[in-house]
Amino acid sequence: MHTNVLNNTKCQKCDFELVDHLIPQLFDVDVCHNGEDWAVASVKILDGLDKALLSGFSGLRVIHGHGSSHGHTSIIKSRSIAFINNIARQKGYQIPRNSKNRGETVLLF
Repeated sequence: MHTNVLNNTKCQKCDFELVDHLIPQLFDVDVCHNGEDWAVASVKILDGLDKALLSGFSGLRVIHGHGSSHGHTSIIKSRSIAFINNIARQKGYQIPRNSKNRGETVLLF
């Protein structure tokens, strides 16, 4: 079953809060290693968010690459981080600031 977790916080089948079904594991989505443009990358992030919440994960790890000072990977990285930060603000999710990998951003539910 597919749902938009930005609009629905409860399971449409059982009516439980989606965050109540979390398991202590991150769902990974890679948005930079297959030549994605921003349109594809943003859809992959939202689909990953849906799958992570519906499958009971405790968070989402978005692999966006560490980027360069300019060019394609820089755009994917900067837009991914801004997009994830916006989702975190809207939903009250956390983004740990101690990531050891500059090429990923973690979103905790």
